[in-house]
Amino acid sequence: MRVKFRRQALFIVSMWAAFFISLIIVSFRGKQDINYDQINYHYYVSYALMHWRYWQDIAPAQIVHTYLNPLVYVPWYAATTLVGPKFATVLQCALQSTAIFPLIGVVRILFPGTNASRPLARILTILLALASPMLWSEAGTSFADAALATPILASLYFSLKWLRFGDVRNLILSGLSLGVAAGLKLTCGIYEPGLLLIGAKPFVRGRMPFRTLAAQPMAFMTGLIASSGWLFVLCSLKFGNPVFPYFNSIFYATEGASRSYRDTAYVPHSLLTALSFPFRWARGGSITSELFFRDIRPLIALALICALAVRIIASRLPVRRRQSENIEPPDLLINVIAFFLISLAVWMGAFSIQRYFLPGEIISGVIIGACLDRLLSPRFSVVLLIVIEVGSFASLRTSDWGHTNWLRTTYDVTIPTQFQDTTMVFIAGEPFAFVGAFFSPAATLVGMTDWDNRDPSQNSPFTRQIRAGLAAAGAKPAVVSAGPPSRTALSVLSAYGLELTQQCEKLGGVHRDAQLQICALSKGDASTAR
Repeated sequence: MRVKFRRQALFIVSMWAAFFISLIIVSFRGKQDINYDQINYHYYVSYALMHWRYWQDIAPAQIVHTYLNPLVYVPWYAATTLVGPKFATVLQCALQSTAIFPLIGVVRILFPGTNASRPLARILTILLALASPMLWSEAGTSFADAALATPILASLYFSLKWLRFGDVRNLILSGLSLGVAAGLKLTCGIYEPGLLLIGAKPFVRGRMPFRTLAAQPMAFMTGLIASSGWLFVLCSLKFGNPVFPYFNSIFYATEGASRSYRDTAYVPHSLLTALSFPFRWARGGSITSELFFRDIRPLIALALICALAVRIIASRLPVRRRQSENIEPPDLLINVIAFFLISLAVWMGAFSIQRYFLPGEIISGVIIGACLDRLLSPRFSVVLLIVIEVGSFASLRTSDWGHTNWLRTTYDVTIPTQFQDTTMVFIAGEPFAFVGAFFSPAATLVGMTDWDNRDPSQNSPFTRQIRAGLAAAGAKPAVVSAGPPSRTALSVLSAYGLELTQQCEKLGGVHRDAQLQICALSKGDASTAR
């Protein structure tokens, strides 16, 4: 028994080490001139938390992103600040590689038995699950989706353990894991309906009491409040909306739109478009992503799900019932498939942004391996799994988040001496809101997005705060932009009686190949402002 445990531990550690090293190699691939950090607005939101600037700054990282939960970015921020961008990249790889632990647990549950083909089938399925374009795209970057795949996969793992062993503590751990993930990033909440269905099936059949059914959603809410309750309170006090700027049609805040904020750029507008997603992902493109990617596994997974459904239906026909008595039942695989399909449907209706479906990409690989194991003989399933494995990695195309120009910025930003005492810094663009962290702690940071077309005479909380800062004695405003300030930025500044007074100076940092610049502003006649 002890020898078997040691072998299993050695196997898990070896798989993790290989995955971790691979992520590090990918994260440093193609990077030159020590552009290891990919600093963006994630740096600012952690800075705002560390220095408690929520009442001082005015959405410098855009309203939508200034009020993200910064806790998930704190490890990267701390490593970048204290040790440097190289170590921060390695740390992110370490966090992202932990997804392999619950993944191994899910695969072990779905591949019961001890026949000779099982170990190889498990390893191949784990490797296929890791052929996720978004997972490799985020390797080493500050994006949180890959790291949050760990608690999401853990929630599925604990649900499967509950179904197999009946211990309600696993159901509670499932809810807590997903609740914490959703608190750290609300988009993770799309996986809760699928988990609720897994728990509801035994309840509908009368096999468990209601209090057991309620354990998972109650644990989910507990995890949500534990990881994001403080942010809900802060947003309630500041805006009257605990999840600002989302659900603004329910919790109305004057600084947000009168409707609930939702990015619908990739949401399918018809059933045919939604059904075409797997085909278009397999062909390659950017139908649900800001950048190009390719992934053939979801299409294969859906095809195998259909094949498994046909087999199950056929086995229940009177003519075939006797012949199918010796067929191994799909058991927990049906629950994983239901979880995958429901999560896919909710994701499509909510936003259809590919990064948010990263755990679903991983699960699609698990479904392929498990379906082949149920549909084919052990040897043939392993052979076909190898073919799919090779095809998936050979055709894989990542979005390359860590190597795009808009994320490549110089780590150390030096503020010119004449701007050291700037009291109000207007930041004309979201990705480089990180520059605000290099100004004096006394400076107020103002992001020129979302609210920037609002008439200052509306007297909203943000516009009042801007005008009060500009009216203060000795106030020195400046604007930071990529290249010269745009006409839109100048129009917004003029609405507050501000205009450029002298030639702009360059800052360290690159945004779409344009040098970051800082420009001094003069306060004109306030009566000329809109």
